Amino acid sequence: MSVPNPELAQLCSALARVFSWPDPEQVELGTGNPLLLALGSLARLEGEPAEHFGGLFDQLWKVLEEQAADGQLLHQAEVEFARLFLVPSEQLVEPYQHAHCGEGAAALAPRLHASYRSAGLEMAESCGDLPDHLATELEFLALLLDTGKKCEARCFVRDHLGAFGSRLAAQVLEHATSPLYQTAAESLARLLSLDTLNFDPRTDPVEC
Repeated sequence: MSVPNPELAQLCSALARVFSWPDPEQVELGTGNPLLLALGSLARLEGEPAEHFGGLFDQLWKVLEEQAADGQLLHQAEVEFARLFLVPSEQLVEPYQHAHCGEGAAALAPRLHASYRSAGLEMAESCGDLPDHLATELEFLALLLDTGKKCEARCFVRDHLGAFGSRLAAQVLEHATSPLYQTAAESLARLLSLDTLNFDPRTDPVEC
């Protein structure tokens, strides 16, 4: 039976937005903030989700409460995004699977497009980005979780997002100074460590 996981799907979508480009809603103190809303929903659950994400909700809320009044959080996040993901330097974090896994973008693209098509999705030619961008993979995982495709989600994490997401999160945590990206990176690392997303060869089919 398919069991949707809307709270984890919500977190994936929120993280996809943060790792695409910061926008005003991401530094709001309130229910309009997608990452804050997602972390709050998970913190209210029982068991593993609350244990993983409750502290991050409190951490982000406190920072926003203390710093939102000065009006600089969005500018800081924009500068941080450019420094982390766009400007070539020793601290550049490549937000693409192929940059972390030793497999070229051309080799990864057909497999990712096939996965997306299997769920009824097509990347528009006008998208202007590669299918192995962290934000794209997070949005796809959100779709799988929201539609209850647990096995497909585990396979996708095993083959794609989990193959580089934790390493990328560690790099962001090492270099980030913005509380938004520190919280987002820690949230990504904890998301990928959840038992519910870990592929189990004893119970999950090798091919999804």
